[in-house]
Amino acid sequence: MRFKLDPYDITQPLIIDPTLQWATYYGGTDFDYSYGCATDLSGNVYIAGQTASTTFIASGGHQNTIGGDNDAYLVKFNPNGVRLWATYYGGTNLESASGCATDAAGNVFLAGYTGSTTGIFTNGHQAALSGGYDGFLVKFNGNGLRIWATYYGGPELEYGNDCTTDNAGNVYFTGRTLSSSNISSGGHQNTIGGSADGFLVKFNSNGVRQWGTYYGGTGIDDGQSCTTDNAGNVYLSGQTYSSSNIAFNGHQMNYVSLSDGYLVKFNSNGVRQWSTYYGGSGADEGRGCATDTSGNIYLAGRTTSLSGIASNGYQNTLAGGVEAFLSKFNTNGVRQWATYYGGEGTDNLRRCTTDQAGNIYLTGETQSVNGIASSGYQNTHNEGNYDAYLVKINSAGVRQWGTYYGGTGGDYGFNCAVDATGNVFLCGHTTSLTGIASGGLQNTHSGGTYDAFLVKLSSESTPVPLTLTRFSATAVKNKTLLNWHLLRKKM
Repeated sequence: MRFKLDPYDITQPLIIDPTLQWATYYGGTDFDYSYGCATDLSGNVYIAGQTASTTFIASGGHQNTIGGDNDAYLVKFNPNGVRLWATYYGGTNLESASGCATDAAGNVFLAGYTGSTTGIFTNGHQAALSGGYDGFLVKFNGNGLRIWATYYGGPELEYGNDCTTDNAGNVYFTGRTLSSSNISSGGHQNTIGGSADGFLVKFNSNGVRQWGTYYGGTGIDDGQSCTTDNAGNVYLSGQTYSSSNIAFNGHQMNYVSLSDGYLVKFNSNGVRQWSTYYGGSGADEGRGCATDTSGNIYLAGRTTSLSGIASNGYQNTLAGGVEAFLSKFNTNGVRQWATYYGGEGTDNLRRCTTDQAGNIYLTGETQSVNGIASSGYQNTHNEGNYDAYLVKINSAGVRQWGTYYGGTGGDYGFNCAVDATGNVFLCGHTTSLTGIASGGLQNTHSGGTYDAFLVKLSSESTPVPLTLTRFSATAVKNKTLLNWHLLRKKM
C-alpha cells in the first residue's frame, strides 16, 4: 500500500494545520475585554475579563446584574461552545478580572482587582477593602456557586494579575503591591523592597492563607504570572527595575538595563530555590510562565534587546522593534534554549501555556505581516492595526505552526489554554466586525467598542480532507499492489 501527497520538504516534519472548531464574540453594547482563559478536565473552557455592558454578560450565574460602571466577569462554555453559566463579579466601584484557573475537582478561581467595599467578600481571608484598590480572589464550584472570596491588600494599591492551582487543590495569587503591610506572612521576603513590589500568596482549598511574600528590590517590580509543577513547586514571573534582591543561583545574576524580566522558583513552603533576571541592553518584560510534565519551566515575554535573549532557538535575531521571546529552563534553572518570535513590526507577548505532549503555545498581538504565521488557520495579516496570533512550538524549540487571528479592526490575543485532548483555546478582544466568529454562541459583534472573543482550534489528530485523483491495482506474484494519488485540499 502506498500513499502519495503533493510535493513537500521531506527533511521537515509533515504538520497538520490547526482547524477551527468554533469561535464566538462575547459582549454587550459597551466594552468587553477578555484577559483570562482556562480549561477543566471535562473539556469545558472559561474566560474572564472586564465589562461595562449591562446586557448579555450574565446567565444563570452568581451575580446577574452589573454592580458598577465596570465589573469583572466569568463565563463557562462546554466543549461545543454552549454557554453553561456566566456571572458578573463586582460592587459599586471598578473591578477587573485578569486571570482564572481550575482545579482537579472542577472548581474555578477568578483573580483580579477591585475598588468596591461590597459585593466581593465571603468566608475569606480578608473581609474589607484596605486601600484604593485591592486584589481579589474568588472560588466557584463547577455550577457557578461561590464558595469563598477574599480581598487581598494593604493601605495603598494592589493589582491582582494571575492565579494558578496545584495538584493538592491549593491556589496561588500574584500581582503588584504598593503597600508596606498586610501582604507578607511567613514568606521569602517580609518587607517591601521599593515603591512597588510583586507579591505571591498561597491559599489552601478552604481559602486559608498558608504564606505570602513580596518579591522585589529597591526599584519597581511586579508579578505578572504564576504556575506550578507536578512536584508542588511554584514559579513567578514578572518585570523588574531593581538591580538587587532578584537573582539567586540563576542563569543571569545581574540586572542589565532599562527593565529586565525575571523568573523565580519557590517550593511549596515558599522557600526560594533559584531565580534569574532575563534581559539584555533594551527593555525586557517577563509576562508568562508555564511548566511541562517533565518539570521544565518556560518564561515568555517581550523585548527590545538585541542580545542576551536568544540561544539555539528558532529565531536568533531581533527582527523588529518589539519582539516576543520564549526561554526554556530545566528544573534547576539551567537554560536549554531561547528564541525571539516576531517580524518587522511590533509583536507583543501576553501569555503562554503547555500541553501534555510538552508543546508550548504563545499568544499576543502583532503588527507584523511576516515571521508570524506558518501552516496556520489564518496565514495572512488581515490589515487591521493589530491581529492576534497563536503559535505552537515543540519541546525542542521547533515551531510546529503559527497563525494570525483577526479581521480588519484591532484584534488582541491575551491568553490561551489547552484541554486534555490537545485542543487549544485563544481569548482576547476585538473591534473587528468580521473574521472572528463562526459557529459560536454570538456570531455578530455587539456594537460596543470592544467585544471579547473565544476561539477553539483542533491541534492534534485532525482529519485531512483528501481528493482521490488516480487509482490502480497491479497483480504482483500472489499479491496485489494498490497505488493511488491523493490531492490534499486547502483548509
